[in-house]
Amino acid sequence: MRRIDWSDKASEQLANILIFWAKHNHSTRYSEKLLAEMENSLSKLSILPELGKPSGVSDIRMKLVRDYWVFYKYTDHEIYIIQISSTYQHPKGIYKDLK
Repeated sequence: MRRIDWSDKASEQLANILIFWAKHNHSTRYSEKLLAEMENSLSKLSILPELGKPSGVSDIRMKLVRDYWVFYKYTDHEIYIIQISSTYQHPKGIYKDLK
C-alpha cells in the first residue's frame, strides 16, 4: 500500500470544493460524503494505482471521483495528488495547469 501525499495546490482545491458545497447546500452532509468517497477512491489507488487512466501528459494519471478528476503520479511507495479539477472545467485549462 502506497502512502498518499498531496500537493499544496490539490489540498487547497479539495478544501475549496468542500467549502463550496457546504455553503451551497447549507449543510456539510454532501461535503462529508464527497470527502469519504475521495478517501475511498484514493485508498483503492494506493493499492492499484493503474485504476486511473492515463491523462496524456507524461506520467500523470487521472481518476474520476463524482464530478472531479483527481490527477496524480505514483511510484512504488507513493501516490502524489497533483490537482483536482471539476469535470465541468474546460479540458484545455486543466491540462495547461498540469504542464
